[in-house]
Amino acid sequence: MIEIKHKALKNIKFIDLFAGIGAFRMALESFGAKCVFSSEWN
Repeated sequence: MIEIKHKALKNIKFIDLFAGIGAFRMALESFGAKCVFSSEWN
């Protein structure tokens, strides 16, 4: 994962619906956001 030095989204919380492989979650977490719920349906 890419390490971002400046955590621009430090105080942001989000949910990840239709997560798939989790790329959206990984991108936001690398900027400091926190995922509070994740959902995927096969």
